[in-house]
Amino acid sequence: MEKTPTLPQILSLARAGSPARAWAVFVGAGWDKVLDDPKALTLKGRLLKDQAKAASQPEQRAEQVRLYGEAAQAYAEAAEIRTDSYPLINAAALALLGGNAEQAANLAKQVLALIDSDPNEGENAYWRRATRAEAMLLLGRENEAQAELADAIAQLPNAWEDHAATIGQFALILNAQGRSTEWLDQYRPPSSIHFSGMIRLDPSDFSASQAIEEFLQQEQPGFAYGALAAGSDLLFAKAFLQHKARTKTLAELHVILPYPTMQFRALSVAPFGPQWEEGFDQVIQAADTVTILGLDDPPPALAVEIADHYAMGRALRNANNLQSRAKAVTLAGHGENLRPQLQYWRDVGQELAIIYGQRQPSTQGSFGQQKSVQSLATLIWLGRGTKQVMERAKQAGVTLHLHKKGCWFIHYDIVTAYRLAKHIAGSADDGQQIALLHAIMDVENPATELLSHAEALASASRSGAITTDNIGAMALTLTSAAQSIEEIGELKTIWGALPLWRII
Repeated sequence: MEKTPTLPQILSLARAGSPARAWAVFVGAGWDKVLDDPKALTLKGRLLKDQAKAASQPEQRAEQVRLYGEAAQAYAEAAEIRTDSYPLINAAALALLGGNAEQAANLAKQVLALIDSDPNEGENAYWRRATRAEAMLLLGRENEAQAELADAIAQLPNAWEDHAATIGQFALILNAQGRSTEWLDQYRPPSSIHFSGMIRLDPSDFSASQAIEEFLQQEQPGFAYGALAAGSDLLFAKAFLQHKARTKTLAELHVILPYPTMQFRALSVAPFGPQWEEGFDQVIQAADTVTILGLDDPPPALAVEIADHYAMGRALRNANNLQSRAKAVTLAGHGENLRPQLQYWRDVGQELAIIYGQRQPSTQGSFGQQKSVQSLATLIWLGRGTKQVMERAKQAGVTLHLHKKGCWFIHYDIVTAYRLAKHIAGSADDGQQIALLHAIMDVENPATELLSHAEALASASRSGAITTDNIGAMALTLTSAAQSIEEIGELKTIWGALPLWRII
């Protein structure tokens, strides 16, 4: 007999970014019928709110208002059972979003009265003040709300996820009130940066170091993602760590390497001199995280490109989660073309800062030109080649290749591959298992291991959702093409545990 999903389990599912699935599990377990448990009611309100936010198309407006109203009712019922500012303020905000401004104002007044009567009300000092600020905002006392929010952030200045949750809520309220949200920008968590650049940087070019310092001083980033090749990468990473020490902030450096650490050091650091090796060792030790993509000796230029896709996706996802900004910075030679991945970053509307530096004329340590049949592309695996699947593929102009119990196709563009996959797979009712693998491959003759990898990922696909690994998830995040990209755990395979993501 299967166990009934617990409220914490359903909450974890909701936090992973699948509101419809979390609601289905909640209802399937019968929690929606529980009316005397404030925890069940607050989770009900949370799940209804998530669904309302997901219904963002103009034609869904009536449904969105209905869901917000039902969410407000669930939170209000929870507050009636146990008086607490958390469900009460949520009931107030959602009443406004559900079209009941009068109820929102009445509940906001109750929130202020509750907090003023009890000095211990609220989870901590931040949430106590942030809740007061939200109640003031609901009552139209915007200047007071701003001051209270500033005081709240001063209580816990590095509680970035909490700040992001508050800013997201305030933006919903301000939009519902027809007011500008611009003033929220000054309270957003710090930006997330992707850094990259030339490997043969002239060490005598001090203007590059100065420009990086000026960039960090102006941007004040809280998160940095990139590799550690000799030259621009290491120069930026070291400057970021010095900036972190100087400002005494909790800024985070996240290093992403395409190869194992010592292999990367031998290929991309050691050939350029001992001064770079020493810097590499220091930064590796000081980094908050080091992610190894574990690529199997691909052409260096492609290894850099796919590692950039992953790092850019990480930076963008972190910024989105924190209601903040993402920005790329690169150090390039004068007159040189941008790398394709940086050009793409700019083409999709993300901010890009370019710092120009002097490249060493010597080719010592250069990757050089390496001929290869491999390319960076996206492989789509379909678990069952049904007649309907074959027909939809034919209509889309896609040739499906059979392999074992499934079939596959490859496209150079990840967005096109994703959209074709959704079309060919059909509806969730078809039960099609499908996976996306963004990798370096021979597009004419992909390795058997690559196909087996894709097949293993597809085995975890459910209800028409596409499954992928870390690289595929971050590369697709960069495109903003998918409605939802959520991490759902790990898949145990003969190659070890594969991180598993669901794309909707």
